[in-house]
Amino acid sequence: MDELFDVMLHPTRWMASASELRPSTRLYLALLIFGITVLGAFVAGWLSSRWAHRRTGDTTSERNERTILKLRRGFILLVVAIGSYLAVEMAPLPPRLDDWLSGATFVLGALVCARVVIQLVALLLTSSVTHIGGAERTRLEREYVPLAEKATSLAVTFILVIVVAKHFGKDVTSLVAALGVGSLAIGLAAQQTLGNMIAGFVLLVDRPFRPGDRVRLATGEVGEVQLIGVRSTRIRLLDGNQLTVPNAELANSRVVTFNVLTTHSDVRLTVAVGSDVERVTALLAAVAAEDKRAQSPSVRVTNVSPHGIELTVGFETSSTAEAQATENELRRRALAKLRDERVALPDVYKSSQGVPSGSPV
Repeated sequence: MDELFDVMLHPTRWMASASELRPSTRLYLALLIFGITVLGAFVAGWLSSRWAHRRTGDTTSERNERTILKLRRGFILLVVAIGSYLAVEMAPLPPRLDDWLSGATFVLGALVCARVVIQLVALLLTSSVTHIGGAERTRLEREYVPLAEKATSLAVTFILVIVVAKHFGKDVTSLVAALGVGSLAIGLAAQQTLGNMIAGFVLLVDRPFRPGDRVRLATGEVGEVQLIGVRSTRIRLLDGNQLTVPNAELANSRVVTFNVLTTHSDVRLTVAVGSDVERVTALLAAVAAEDKRAQSPSVRVTNVSPHGIELTVGFETSSTAEAQATENELRRRALAKLRDERVALPDVYKSSQGVPSGSPV
C-alpha cells in the first residue's frame, strides 16, 4: 500500500517504472486508471455535446442533432479506449494476453479517433453555413457535406492503416510512397473538376449572387441565375436560352449583380437618320410612363451610325419575370407609337444601290 501511495504522489513514474512495481500495485493502478477514464469519458461527452450545440446555434436541424449525438458517443468511446489502453499497459497480465489486449485497444482507439475526426469535419462544415438559409443551405447539406465526409473518410482511412501498421512494426514506406503517387495522379487528372467543385462551394458560402438574381458576366451575357451546382452554374439568358458556366470561371471573374430589390432593363430602338431626336425621346418617354410596371423610366441616345440613331429606354421592375414581360410590351407599343406618328425607321435591308441585301441580282 505504501508503494501505491508513493506512485500516486509521483504520476510520472507510472509508466516509466511499471515493470518494477509489485503486481498488486499495478492492478490497483490499472483499476484506478480505468475508473478515472470512465468518469472522464462522460465529462468529455458532455463537453463535446455542449460545444457542438454552441457551434450550431439555435438553428440545429435533425441531421445536426444526429451528428452531435454521434460525436458525443464518439468522444466517450475515444476516452474509454485511451484509458483502457493505459490500463492494459499497467495491469499485470501474461505476455501473450497483454500483447493481444494492448493491440486490440490500440486498434479500437484508432478506429474511434478516425470516426470522431470525420464527424467533427461534418459538424464544422454544416455549422459554417448556418448564415445561409433556404434552399441553398439544404443543397449544401445534401451535396457538399456528404462529399466532404467521403473525402475525409478516405483520407482518414489511409492514415489509420498507416498508423496501425506502424504500431505493429510493419514497414509502410512503400505504402506511403504509393499513396502519394496515386494521390498526385488523381489530383492532376481531376484538377479542373476539383477546382469547379471548390469554386462552387465558395460561391454558395460567399454568396456574391443567389438563384433568382440577374447578373451580367464579364463576357457580356445577362441573365437570371437558376442554379449553383456542384460543377457549374446555370443562367437563363434574356432570350430564354440556358447558359452553363463552370464555377471556377465565375469565382475568378468579375460578375455584376443587378439591384436585388429591382431589376434594371433596357429596350433599344433605332430610328432613321434625320429624325427629330427630341420628339422621338418624348414619344418613348410617354410610352414608358403609361406602363405602371416600368419604374423610373428614362430615355437616352446610346449610338449614332449611318444606319440610324439608337435610343435606349431604361426602367426598373420588381422581378426578372416582370422585366421580360414589360420589355416585350414596351417594344410593341413603342413601335406602334412611332408608326402612328410617322417616325421613319431605318431600312437596313437595302444597299447603297437600293437593291435588297442578299438579293441574287
